[in-house]
Amino acid sequence: MRLLLVSGGFSFFTARLEQRLGLDYTISNELELKEGRLTGGLVGRIVDAAAKAARFREAAQALGVAEADVLAVLESGELKGKKIGVVASDGNPQALKTVTSVLIPRLKQLGYKVADNDNIVLPCASSPTTCSQQDVAVQRLKNDGVSFVFNAADVLAGETLVAEAEKAGYKPTWSTNRNNTTDTVAKFFKPVADAWEGANGVSVTWPDTDFSQETKDCNTNAAKGGIFKYTPDQNAYAAYGQYCIMMNLIAQGLKDAKGSLTPSSFLAAMLAIGTIPRLRSASHCL
Repeated sequence: MRLLLVSGGFSFFTARLEQRLGLDYTISNELELKEGRLTGGLVGRIVDAAAKAARFREAAQALGVAEADVLAVLESGELKGKKIGVVASDGNPQALKTVTSVLIPRLKQLGYKVADNDNIVLPCASSPTTCSQQDVAVQRLKNDGVSFVFNAADVLAGETLVAEAEKAGYKPTWSTNRNNTTDTVAKFFKPVADAWEGANGVSVTWPDTDFSQETKDCNTNAAKGGIFKYTPDQNAYAAYGQYCIMMNLIAQGLKDAKGSLTPSSFLAAMLAIGTIPRLRSASHCL
């Protein structure tokens, strides 16, 4: 687990926070010094809103951290005076672990008021479409006086949670992360657009240059065929690239299987492929 602070403040202060809070990395503005005196300038580029996102992506990539394993929290006065509640789902164990072992303890350590129940875990079985008890979750949040909700539940669970809140007349400030912030997934929130409007969202969008040529070719061919057209900043671009690569590998395995097509001959053909293309630029072995 790595903790990174990206701030528009100055390194003079963030260096002390790094020591005090045990942070792994800090990124902030560095004041320029000459002959022991401040010049009024900065060393390097200014860490503004756009630079924060860019530097955050750079740090995640340098650490080799996948997007699904990144949890980003935005604090710009939004949490001041708020009682915080967290809603997650059991459909994503890694995300749930991050919520319980990092997000909630860190919020408490920073002095924010977290609901007594800490977090609410929606039962989602094997799919976010089967999540239930959103109405119960909303009632618990409402009764607990929660005014700021970190919605860490997966796609459809998040939308139905907001819908239940709207029906109950519950209007907290919402915050979400990962796929819920993308243009593609945002379409699921259209029925609750008014309630969702103004929600805070933080995620990591990988630049186009990170995608493998196979991923780009898959999306290009889909667009040429009139199936659909996604852009690299949409999560569907990566999702389709992943499925397309898998289907192409399966087709190759079926083609290369020797003799009668059996589970054994198919598996042998798949293993013989060796190095396979990946969603992003690096390749792995099957």
